[in-house]
Amino acid sequence: MPIKYAIFPNNLTSNPNDKVAVVQRPNTIDTEGLIDEMSFSGEVTKTQALGVLNEWKRTIMKKLSQGYNVHTDLIKYSLSISGPFENDEDHFIEGRNQVNINCSPNKKLKKVTNEIETQKVKGKRPSPSISKIVDTSSKKENESITEGMVAEIKGHLLKFNMEDEQQGVFFVEPDGTEHRCSSFIRNLPSTLICYIPKGITAETVKTIIRIKLNKEQSLREHISSIVLKVIKAE
Repeated sequence: MPIKYAIFPNNLTSNPNDKVAVVQRPNTIDTEGLIDEMSFSGEVTKTQALGVLNEWKRTIMKKLSQGYNVHTDLIKYSLSISGPFENDEDHFIEGRNQVNINCSPNKKLKKVTNEIETQKVKGKRPSPSISKIVDTSSKKENESITEGMVAEIKGHLLKFNMEDEQQGVFFVEPDGTEHRCSSFIRNLPSTLICYIPKGITAETVKTIIRIKLNKEQSLREHISSIVLKVIKAE
């Protein structure tokens, strides 16, 4: 099964012609899936595979906790310390300094890359999306918003530059009139908490989120299919 990739502009360089390949929706297998794969042939039972795997993980974690670097056939685990030290007499301080576990592929695992097939596909640009809108005044979800009160918006890639008036959350009346939220309590990638603007005249609105990613000048937009009833503040 090939890995699918798409070509996108490379925003990390100053050359506008630079491109980068991004793997698209790779398949994932978890521990349970690996155990099922091991026991599929019938030569090892699921219980046996689970027992060996649990003991393998326990032993690796034990040796790392004892300060060992651990080299397996596939992965090298090594330890390092991060955080500043003020002088030669300084010592490790919890909170300022941290022990890190580093992982890198061994030669045997690196050889797998020579066997992986690739397939170029047309990629979709990462865009914001809204999954849920909660009217905190009425406690209703995906049903209503209350003017002047707080709404919580859940989704993906929601964080934006609040100083850029092109970006943000907009409530749109059926005739196209937009009302931009100007006051936010929280502005995070998965959660926006904002005050609903006053002056909405329509009975219902839809929600639009517009953002700019990295150094891009173009807007990325998501128009939610959720129709919200507008409740006038008392």
